[in-house]
Amino acid sequence: MKNLKFLFLLMALLIANIGGFAFNAVEKAAQKEVKDYLERQGFKTEIDNDDNSVMFKQSDILYWVTFKALSDANGILYTLHRRPVKLPELKDGVVKANLNHEIAVYAVNELNEKFPYKAYVRGQRVNFEFPVYASSPQEYVKQLNNVLKSLRNAQNDFDAAARRSKATVDSIHNYWADNDTARVILPGGDRLGNIKTRSELKVGKVAIGSVDNRGDFIVDYDGFLTTRNCEFLMEKVAVSASVPGEYQLGVKILNPDKKMIASAGNKEFTTELNLLIKKANKEQEVVFPPFGTTSPDFWQPGIYTIQIYDANVLVREDVFNISSGQ
Repeated sequence: MKNLKFLFLLMALLIANIGGFAFNAVEKAAQKEVKDYLERQGFKTEIDNDDNSVMFKQSDILYWVTFKALSDANGILYTLHRRPVKLPELKDGVVKANLNHEIAVYAVNELNEKFPYKAYVRGQRVNFEFPVYASSPQEYVKQLNNVLKSLRNAQNDFDAAARRSKATVDSIHNYWADNDTARVILPGGDRLGNIKTRSELKVGKVAIGSVDNRGDFIVDYDGFLTTRNCEFLMEKVAVSASVPGEYQLGVKILNPDKKMIASAGNKEFTTELNLLIKKANKEQEVVFPPFGTTSPDFWQPGIYTIQIYDANVLVREDVFNISSGQ
């Protein structure tokens, strides 16, 4: 019995120190150098014990630097992060949240083409970060002021790009409202089938994650899904097209009984997304609007099928498993 108690104690100590083991001496030296440099510049710093980052504020905006040692014994990947932009949450209305999510995806694509920092949408947040590889902490701090200057205007950059993206998204929605024959209602309530017979789209493997009603990830993409951690599912895919243009994508999620899960008022797809592809054969990441509920009994255990359509043409089919949360 004593041996068993000792084993449990040892395991608890190991778990408690996992973060310490992950942060090696090279990373710790880099952390100290960056912290000291920022304090010499007049910033008040703080260490985040969860990820060992150095946090500081400028003009009431939170920034933090993370450290990741690479194969080179002295080389470090330093990443400066900026406070994210929050998008409307799902609890504020799914339609509004999904529209703003769609606009944000277009906006960050524009930012990534124009600026050296990286922008991406994760859940209902737009994140900004500037990764820099440096062979020594001294080399990195020489660049830090310029890196910080680049990220300082990231929210203004995003707001301007979002305004332009809104015009693009609105034009796509208006185009499909006027030209999508699949949505023309005939006398008697029947739908006229879309005449499209093949697709120019190429869609990669579907990655699925789960977010809560604020858009925060519960399970990251390709994580382990259970009935207890599934709320709103989000699908991410890499898409390219041989012909540039406007595409109307639809997602069908089929439950283990092969019945489509659909939102109220939409009998065709589980979720939809209008996509503008500007360059032929250039792969871009697409994140579909989240779909689901906070109801604990909504997602049942079993094998689900996910189908992605270009108008009415099936372009990708994958399966994913939701395990029992018991």
